[in-house]
Amino acid sequence: MALYLRLPATAGFNIDSELIVISAFNANEAEQSLLGQDVNIIASGPSVQQLSLSELLDTPTIFVNGSISLTEHHAFDHIAGYVISDARFINHQPEILRQYYTGQPLYATLAVFEAMATTHPDIMRTHHHAMRVLYPVDRPWGGSNQISYHSISSYLRKNA
Repeated sequence: MALYLRLPATAGFNIDSELIVISAFNANEAEQSLLGQDVNIIASGPSVQQLSLSELLDTPTIFVNGSISLTEHHAFDHIAGYVISDARFINHQPEILRQYYTGQPLYATLAVFEAMATTHPDIMRTHHHAMRVLYPVDRPWGGSNQISYHSISSYLRKNA
């Protein structure tokens, strides 16, 4: 009999004595799936300001970190999501989130949401329904055991 660990379906964050629950990403949910669609992924950096975006505006777009600021000057038809890949972004660029995040689908790790709970609790309280937790499978998870989910899954498959 195989034993499979399942990642939590939700994560809870205590914000001002209120439990804010954020669901995990699930590609099987129709509203989260981009299966079969062309998608632009725009990462941040100084060169992103020099891109000609007129041809990309009508394609579903995923913004990473600071690239969401492009929405100030460009009317994207379909924002498929916003990804914050590193909790340091929240601490080093807090104004970007406050200025440009307006409830688009937001995908981030637990560390990012923990940083947001401290720096932007009002944003989490208002838009938690549009947020999804991403569990990286190549990094430690589950507390202080420092074993990656990928390692546990591989071990269990080999030894089941």
